Amino acid sequence: ALVGCTVWLLFIVAGDALVGLLFAGSGESPQQLALTAQVLALVGGYMLAVMFGQVLAQVFYCAGETRRIVVLGVAGYTLGLVLKVLALWQFGLPGLAAAISLSWLLNAAAYGLAVPGVFRRITAVGGTVAGARTPV
Repeated sequence: ALVGCTVWLLFIVAGDALVGLLFAGSGESPQQLALTAQVLALVGGYMLAVMFGQVLAQVFYCAGETRRIVVLGVAGYTLGLVLKVLALWQFGLPGLAAAISLSWLLNAAAYGLAVPGVFRRITAVGGTVAGARTPV
């Protein structure tokens, strides 16, 4: 996670220079290199969201709560698909990159908001969180 966040921050701060170094001598125009840097900076939120979403999803699976995570995942994927198509149509490639990050960030946020319900369900049936000495 730390490496992914660092790389993303580097592309936000110095994306043009990094892309220029990576594609030096490729014959690409400065406009194409600038667009590549912009897209890489915008899509970086995807990496962060996937990391957090994966950790949060494991909470559901560990608690045996598979229905809620599937419903959230399907709803998030469907809404994200609509968001991505609209963003591509309205703003082109940079819009698509931003929509990819936004949809995954919103999906991870939905998982995070639903996690307290998982802990309430565990407590309601008298369970404990793994490793805890007392019920949650």
